[in-house]
Amino acid sequence: MRYVIVSEKGPTSYGAYIPDLLEYVTVGETLREVRTLIHKVAAGRASLQRM
Repeated sequence: MRYVIVSEKGPTSYGAYIPDLLEYVTVGETLREVRTLIHKVAAGRASLQRM
């Protein structure tokens, strides 16, 4: 399954969330860090669904 990921830049950090899965939110110092974290979260959710 594919999801839209929204990334935002704040005054001192970046954040990302998946609108269809609002409980999945990440925050980091760089956009690269946030993207890595949100992809790991989405991959973890996918593996849980397979169980």
